Amino acid sequence: IARELARINLPLSLYTEWYWQMDLKNMFHFLRLRMDSHAQWEIQEYGRAMASVVKAVCPLAYDSFERHMVNGARFSAEELAAIKTVMAGEPNPLEGRRLEEFEGKLNK
Repeated sequence: IARELARINLPLSLYTEWYWQMDLKNMFHFLRLRMDSHAQWEIQEYGRAMASVVKAVCPLAYDSFERHMVNGARFSAEELAAIKTVMAGEPNPLEGRRLEEFEGKLNK
């Protein structure tokens, strides 16, 4: 019988050890989801603990991830057009909820 199946009948108090592998792209995606403010507190803590390990192993890649994915913002095509409009000296064409979301990204 396989270890995975035999483990089902073990009491919960027994120690279990497991290993897993992941590439950096998927690890950063995992961290971005787990460290997001919408995740449960426990999951955020798990993400932060994992992030500290990744930061120790791949400091340059983690620094880039932090600058671009964690502290960066993604803009829609409509928001990019609004940025170009404002940079041209014209008033912001966005209104209502779209404007609130846009300003929220800028004030992040």
